Amino acid sequence: MRAGRGGVILAVTMSGRWWPAVVLGAATAAYAPKLRAADAPPQAGDACGPLLAHLATLMPDGVVTPEVYAGEGLTGYLQRDDKEPRATLALASAACREEIRRNPSGPVTGVVRDALARQPGWVNVGRVVACATQHPAYLSAVPDWLADERHAEARAACFATLGTWPGAESVRPSAFGRVVRKQERGWYVDPALLSVVGRPSAWSHAVRDQLAPVLRAAEERRATGFDSLRAAVCVGDERWSAERVQICGETSASSEAPWREDQGRVQRWAIRLGATVTYAGAVAVAYVGRDSDLGLGVATGAGVLAGASVGVLLGAAAALADADPDFVEASTVLWAIVLGTLGGFAAHAAVDDSPDWRAPLTAGALLVPLTIVLGSAGVW
Repeated sequence: MRAGRGGVILAVTMSGRWWPAVVLGAATAAYAPKLRAADAPPQAGDACGPLLAHLATLMPDGVVTPEVYAGEGLTGYLQRDDKEPRATLALASAACREEIRRNPSGPVTGVVRDALARQPGWVNVGRVVACATQHPAYLSAVPDWLADERHAEARAACFATLGTWPGAESVRPSAFGRVVRKQERGWYVDPALLSVVGRPSAWSHAVRDQLAPVLRAAEERRATGFDSLRAAVCVGDERWSAERVQICGETSASSEAPWREDQGRVQRWAIRLGATVTYAGAVAVAYVGRDSDLGLGVATGAGVLAGASVGVLLGAAAALADADPDFVEASTVLWAIVLGTLGGFAAHAAVDDSPDWRAPLTAGALLVPLTIVLGSAGVW
């Protein structure tokens, strides 16, 4: 696709997704005098030329997904120089930022505006560029962007420049107030912040003072990432606010390991208690309803669980023998179904005419899954 006389050519063929190329071509065609092909040198006096050339070859194919950074984690992914947003941050020079402040309606602004109005992948790129260039028109939107969990690259770019962004003093408290987040596993510090918090000269002592309350919140919630955040906030060779002195003095540099140990201990005891209560409840129901179909059903179900549990143990044994993962999965399911069915039939036949044995059989059969649950919880 050719964008006017500027000669911007964008060819995107990866995975057959050609539509992002069409969108970016349309977004940049109106600004062809400022754009050029990636291998063409910037024109003299065009401070944002290298950035625009990079944007012309950028492929915003979507939001970062867990599959992309599964092997290194989100923080590791964002710290790589060959990934966004670091490439854009490196090209957003001080001269380019000054040029944008002098001419807010220039080509970079047009690219950002059009990207923010497009698909999610483009929104991510638009926010990265807006924050990397410290565009004054988008400063007020940064706190809301940082609260959006879908665009990790954009959050990293905004955190990276928030410390030096002119006029950002008014938005930092609300922006930093959303750094400590909660998920199913518990509280954590936004990895996007941790990926850039150690960038040289990115944070002044005043900015680190503003991060002190975030450190306190992370400690109170025992958030994952606390140790890394504390290392970035409690820097010894600079002037501290009274609040930072207090918070850094009252927190430990290696707090997460004891927190995780305590959390694991609580989880193990919760599993142990829940499994034991369930076991006792099933035996009690089988005893109380021993003369009815309810007692027979509980005993039969206990036989099914016992047989299926043995099948799971056989699958675990295959896994320990370094068998093929697909074979382990298939054999575990097969053994669980076959042995669970046989266990159910055996239990039903054993107590169908013997009501007094329904509770004892239930107690004995359920010891098998109970032992597995307690063992997997690491309580022995």
